[in-house]
Amino acid sequence: MKTTTMVAVGCLLVMPLLAGCGTVPRGEVVQVTYLGSINASNGTFQMNGELSTGGGVPDREVYRNVTVQLYTNDGTRLCGVTVGDLTANHGQRNVSVEASTLPEFVVITSPDFWHGKMEANYFQREADKNGYERQPVYSREGLPVSVDDTKMEACSG
Repeated sequence: MKTTTMVAVGCLLVMPLLAGCGTVPRGEVVQVTYLGSINASNGTFQMNGELSTGGGVPDREVYRNVTVQLYTNDGTRLCGVTVGDLTANHGQRNVSVEASTLPEFVVITSPDFWHGKMEANYFQREADKNGYERQPVYSREGLPVSVDDTKMEACSG
């Protein structure tokens, strides 16, 4: 009886200490990355590529309702495309967006982003107005526009 009690007490004392050992690398950032093309010509916007996740230890198993949203310079949302759910560990999703209006900002977002250490990208139209420059962002507050997660008008070419 004493041996069982000692083992139980020992487990209660040691387990909390072991629980945090090496399970979550501190400082690691989960990255959501877009790889593909973004073209702006003749008043038409096109984005074709792939979203993927990697690095770090995700704070969620799935990032739900990932969208690509297009915004004007004054922060008005033009339209968006629902990409779907993105698995946290090396998930991938195809992205295809067409719009007849050229946005100033292209934002990749999800209501599940920004709860932990995370890096995503948004794209800002370049000064020559022909391309878009990738900008890293680490929080919702770091975005150039106020993101709206409510139902949006779908983009159409």
